[in-house]
Amino acid sequence: MAVALFGHDPFFGDLSAFNVFDNHLDRRMQQLQRQAEAGMRSLALDVTENDAGFTVAADLPGYNKDDVHLTVHEGVLSITAERKQEEETKTDKEWHRERFHGKVQRSVQLPETADESAVSADFTNGVLKVQIGKKALEDKPGPRRIDIGSASE
Repeated sequence: MAVALFGHDPFFGDLSAFNVFDNHLDRRMQQLQRQAEAGMRSLALDVTENDAGFTVAADLPGYNKDDVHLTVHEGVLSITAERKQEEETKTDKEWHRERFHGKVQRSVQLPETADESAVSADFTNGVLKVQIGKKALEDKPGPRRIDIGSASE
């Protein structure tokens, strides 16, 4: 009714003060997200499966083997790599910096068929390859026929 009389809702029509507040929150959330991404970046993974098990591969260029930490716990594989910036004193001016210094991390849920006790890893030329074996498949009982008797028996 109020919209018909006034052409806009007199009680909730002017929410520009709230829109300014929302825009400020959006900008602040974007800024916090960028800061979080700069501090902790997600690690891209390739996961493949074959008859023997699973292979997880991650490119970690510029990291050393000692910088990479790998854990498996309760069906979750976690990879964390951290490198720290070395401090240098030099007289040259720094014009542009794109080299990343920080931490990357990724956790993935392993399938039920993955065997946590059969995990091995190799780190060569900046590529981490994790091999995860499969559990031995037990013979699962298939469907069995149930005979239906009569109540008079």
